[in-house]
Amino acid sequence: MSEHPDAPPPAAETERIPRPGKSLGQLAADFLTLVELQMELAQADCSEAMKKARMPSFLICVAIACAIGSCPLAMLGLAWWLADVAGLSIAVSALLVALIGLAAAAGLFYVAWKQFRSSAALFRRSTDELRENVSWIKHVFANRQP
Repeated sequence: MSEHPDAPPPAAETERIPRPGKSLGQLAADFLTLVELQMELAQADCSEAMKKARMPSFLICVAIACAIGSCPLAMLGLAWWLADVAGLSIAVSALLVALIGLAAAAGLFYVAWKQFRSSAALFRRSTDELRENVSWIKHVFANRQP
């Protein structure tokens, strides 16, 4: 050690003494890096979810077109054909054909809904990663020595 009590310690001793500001600064830098990585992961998940949502969106548009228009000419023709073949009235055969059109639209909506749900499941990756990161941060702060 040095002869004067007010003199700074030798360089070798100074390197071994942890500086609270430095470790806190490193912790803040690690935290910000973690936030940046979390945002990049969320962006990647969002991009992938949008790609997977294209087909279900298209199917919903087709289902809406079928439900609203119900392909009027084809359905009217089918209703008249059903009335001739089955001996039903035009009204009953038209109702049956309309129900078939609505059932087809409902089937398309069901398929689209399932695909939308699978695209939303991609965000579980971000959520799980965020939980792990928050747990790590809690652990670091809980075990931080004064």
